[in-house]
Amino acid sequence: MVSGGTSIPRALVIQKDPESEVLDRIKTIAESNKQRYLTHYNWDPADMFEESPTPIPDEPQAQYEAMLSLFKPDDIVWIGGVKDSGNHPLHFKTASEWMQTPPIGQFTTAGVFAAGTISRANENVITRRYLVIESDVLTKPQMGAVFQLMRDLFQMKLYAVVDTAGKSLHGWLEMPKQEWFDQLKAFLIPLGCDPATFKPSQPVRMPGVKRNDKTQSLLWFCQGGK
Repeated sequence: MVSGGTSIPRALVIQKDPESEVLDRIKTIAESNKQRYLTHYNWDPADMFEESPTPIPDEPQAQYEAMLSLFKPDDIVWIGGVKDSGNHPLHFKTASEWMQTPPIGQFTTAGVFAAGTISRANENVITRRYLVIESDVLTKPQMGAVFQLMRDLFQMKLYAVVDTAGKSLHGWLEMPKQEWFDQLKAFLIPLGCDPATFKPSQPVRMPGVKRNDKTQSLLWFCQGGK
């Protein structure tokens, strides 16, 4: 007590969330081991192509159809351009309907939409079949290392690797349990992965579709995952 009877305020004690501490530890592990991971698991695109459990077809249409086969026939799938996200009902069809339709854009999503959807918005995604990971800063062999790391360290199945006809690769992995999601995100972002693909409706590249003078293509594919 001080003169006048005024109490001295006690120092605030900030209690850290145990889950936050776990995420911090995971982030530290990823940061401290990044170069070792990227070197040890390095996976060149040429090797991905050769090691694909399913031989990659030459025809772009066949690659497009293979990608659609990862969805259930009645799944509502979006295909379009990145700006086709508002009132665009023609960009939403079942996977089986898309099989009979030429692609009308360079992008799709790993999310499945509600019937009657006309807007590619997160709240319209009813389920996510896969987790797609990619990076704008890692080389393609380094990104391949991340795919291998997910398979080895986290025992996650890989379903497809898509060459974007640009600087990056997109890896389609099994969707993790919800309770693991934040931990995987805490691990992958320090490695250089783009956080945007953790969004349910984030557009990702569709194989078998032209991008300028090149074609987005499959490098590795396994419908049942491996």
